[in-house]
Amino acid sequence: MKNLQVIRGVRGYLDGDGVAMLNLEDCARGLGFTETKGDYIRW
Repeated sequence: MKNLQVIRGVRGYLDGDGVAMLNLEDCARGLGFTETKGDYIRW
């Protein structure tokens, strides 16, 4: 991924058609969709 960009902690890039592809884990964390269960995080 040559065109990887990080904006406010969310990794992503624009494909050839101009569509933004975002990292799902980063988006879930940013939106608060995390639940701590002992030693791991449930998405």
